[in-house]
Amino acid sequence: GPDDLVLCLISGGGSALLTLPAEGVSFEDKQEINRALLASGAGIAEMNCVRRHLSAIKGGQLAAACRPARVVSLIISDVPGDDLSAIASGPTVPDPTTRDHAQAICDRLKIKAPHFVETPKPGDPIFARVENHLIGSGLASLQAAAHVAQNAGYEPLVLGDFIEGEAREMGLVMAGIAQHMARINKRCAIISGGEGRVTGATRGRGGRNSEFLLSLAMAAEGFGFAALAADTDGVDGSEMNA
Repeated sequence: GPDDLVLCLISGGGSALLTLPAEGVSFEDKQEINRALLASGAGIAEMNCVRRHLSAIKGGQLAAACRPARVVSLIISDVPGDDLSAIASGPTVPDPTTRDHAQAICDRLKIKAPHFVETPKPGDPIFARVENHLIGSGLASLQAAAHVAQNAGYEPLVLGDFIEGEAREMGLVMAGIAQHMARINKRCAIISGGEGRVTGATRGRGGRNSEFLLSLAMAAEGFGFAALAADTDGVDGSEMNA
């Protein structure tokens, strides 16, 4: 009702964990399309566009379901650039994309989808009583890590939170940067965030973080590094913010 307050705590990973298939779309349909998107090498923006238009809760539709209550969302970003509509596929955020955009992505990637729904757009009165607050982001995490590294006596080299591409190629690039810093004898901490992808993966365990780390380790072998350490994947291997 209009006197109610709905508090939403939203973070990256919500796209995979918060599921409510749209009418005409089965849970199995969504699973199969998600597998195909992961294997296709689609970027996170493309994946979330498709996800929003197969859902009854993403792309602002949770806010629509809460109307006329006041909705306050506290959001932790895991996407480059902190696009609120992309974080957990924006359940309380207006969707700037259309079902035609989702269909075009699937057509280009040759992925068959049963049905797409339309989502609430910017300016829709559904969002009149909705507040979306970004309270944490990848960039803020990088800056905090740089502060810790500096206090520990390392020179922080922050590469930003827009690092995207094939995970194995990203590992090679990071290894090259590390090799350069070792060659000039810099005591530094290389800090970055972003979104890797693994194109065409159909077998094996782990995800894009494992691919990144293995590529980095193989490329760094022989550099004289004593050890390599970084966070590894979640169960679904869907994120890369190391």
